[in-house]
Amino acid sequence: MKAQEVFKAACGKDILDENKAVVKVQTEYIGRNDLEQTEVDSLDMDNPIVEIHQNARLTLVNLIFEDTDDTDLLYLSDMVKKFQTSANSMDDEKTPGISLTIMPKEIEGSFIHGVSGIALLQASRVKTGFDTVSFVFTNDCIHAYMLDADKIEDEVED
Repeated sequence: MKAQEVFKAACGKDILDENKAVVKVQTEYIGRNDLEQTEVDSLDMDNPIVEIHQNARLTLVNLIFEDTDDTDLLYLSDMVKKFQTSANSMDDEKTPGISLTIMPKEIEGSFIHGVSGIALLQASRVKTGFDTVSFVFTNDCIHAYMLDADKIEDEVED
């Protein structure tokens, strides 16, 4: 299976007009000396609509919420705003990171995982409040995986 097939399976809505993936966003610090991860916050969601766009260098993942008062959108936007401040920037001891895990509902055992991304809040429609959280990753920091009974993770072919 190709990575693009997993990406496509996670995007948009199905024939029942429901989103096609579940999503987890996590903020964390990674120790610069020991590479140990310390979770700051995380959120599991079953309501955003996923869009994934790639070019030669970057991958953009949009999480679109149909309701601007959605509690997951409000929590996620607050989580992003609190984490992306100058006080939480990289220093001599730790590096901040935002990771994103997307599991398409129609391909069992597959998932997309991106690390070291940046997040932006934006509106998908003109003259509305923000309803989208966008994540930007370099292409070498986001991949599709398949769980295998013999191995923990196998990266899907590019």
